[in-house]
Amino acid sequence: MTLAPPMTSDHTDLKASESEDAFKSQHLESAAKLIIEFGSPLQLQQLIRVENRDQFDQYLCAVDEVQQSIKSGILGCSIRATASDSLNSTVYSSSLSSTSYELQGSNQTSHRELSTEEVYYLRDIVKKLDSTGCLGDCPDVHRISRKSAVEARLLQFHIRNWTANDLQILDSVQFAEKIRMWIQAANIFEHVAVELNNFAEAASTIASFAKLFAVLDLYRALSVILPMIQDIFHSVSSISRGAIKTINSLPTLVRKLFSSFEDTVLNELSNAPIPEGKIHFLTEYAMIYLTRISLHKELLTHIIVSKPTKSLRNQEDDLFLDASGGTPLELHMIWIIISLKINLERKSELYQDSTLRYVFLTTNVNYIIKTITAYPELLKMIGKEYLSKLSNYVVQAAQDYISSIWHRVLHCLRDDGLHYQIPFYNGISRKSVKNRFKAFNTTFEEVCQTQSSMLVPDIHIHCQLHKQMISNLLPAYESFLQKYGMQIQGERYKERYIKYTSEELKFKMLSITEANLALNSFE
Repeated sequence: MTLAPPMTSDHTDLKASESEDAFKSQHLESAAKLIIEFGSPLQLQQLIRVENRDQFDQYLCAVDEVQQSIKSGILGCSIRATASDSLNSTVYSSSLSSTSYELQGSNQTSHRELSTEEVYYLRDIVKKLDSTGCLGDCPDVHRISRKSAVEARLLQFHIRNWTANDLQILDSVQFAEKIRMWIQAANIFEHVAVELNNFAEAASTIASFAKLFAVLDLYRALSVILPMIQDIFHSVSSISRGAIKTINSLPTLVRKLFSSFEDTVLNELSNAPIPEGKIHFLTEYAMIYLTRISLHKELLTHIIVSKPTKSLRNQEDDLFLDASGGTPLELHMIWIIISLKINLERKSELYQDSTLRYVFLTTNVNYIIKTITAYPELLKMIGKEYLSKLSNYVVQAAQDYISSIWHRVLHCLRDDGLHYQIPFYNGISRKSVKNRFKAFNTTFEEVCQTQSSMLVPDIHIHCQLHKQMISNLLPAYESFLQKYGMQIQGERYKERYIKYTSEELKFKMLSITEANLALNSFE
């Protein structure tokens, strides 16, 4: 029997070494496969979640295993070249660092913020990068991860990157809501300040004056955030310069929007008369706008620094503005109200009925006065002097209204045409007197019928107008009745001509007032 040669010590050691190398190679290959398995951003994103802690620990051990193998020279000869290439790509390149910190950003549907535990897991990866000499990649890792975190936070506020075109198509309510969300996000999460700055730059192209107040909110927020931007990005001068440039551009935008509003108030061209002389939508909108301006007085005073330069094409108004004191903003406020009044006068000419023309002017200018007096800050800006001018304007418009309605009735109570002259004698024509009383009765009742269905939206104005009607008509009727009533006292059917005593006439007019008030209240 042939015996195998005896085993030498060296041979035994060689076998053991080969066995150990095979084990290491097999173990190394398993480690490499594990690293390659989690090489993509989406896979690594799953790995760092808290519930996958065991797998994450295995991953870090695998990285340690590969590092040791690289140092001992085993890697190249122990595993297949394709695996080696992938592994080197995973361990040394940015596929382990920056790759992967597209964790949330790689998939639009998976944006989220990292938990505290996940941040610690990522810190462990950074330590591994440092141990492999790849710490230089960490700034890129930080930049990309921060960008992803910002995007994740923005999505919580339903915010995305908006371009100028995106913002232009938003109405004023939608635009204001976007501004509100951006400011809220910036106050909670400081890095959003950069995106807020980008948003502000896009917003600087806005052309609608309806968005003025949202732009003011943005300007105020950016002014607060600017020091934070400069502090965080002091080493990135382009960001700080961009923020300053954007903030400096917003006052110009505010002035442009403010001027656009002024032009609209003066030149708005709607040409359909408002039914029954009610308050025009331009009046309501303009006064709401001015009220909101008064709430931003402090900021706008620093932005609106030039007095109005456009002529109102009315010498009295231009002289009033020239002689007025106050800040440029306050002068612009008065200019806007004067412009509104001018436009309302132009719109009043659309009414064919002169009565409605004066109702329209009285109602609308009185609405302006009531709005001003209801807001102390607005009253302070407009000033009592101009408010007094508006009040006088309403009084005059009311008088014109009375004249337009009752001039036909008062015309019946005139003296001329009732006398006749013959040589050596002046007399009164009884027939003319009878006809005059009949004309008065008919005209008075026609006007009463018209007035009973007339809608005057402001009850206070309505009462004032009827009070003035009574004060104008009643004395004139009493005087006429006293002078000429005796001429037909002997007539058989005198009640056909003298239908009303002065008390009955007053009662009739008060009845119209009450009926009209009830109608207005019902409306």
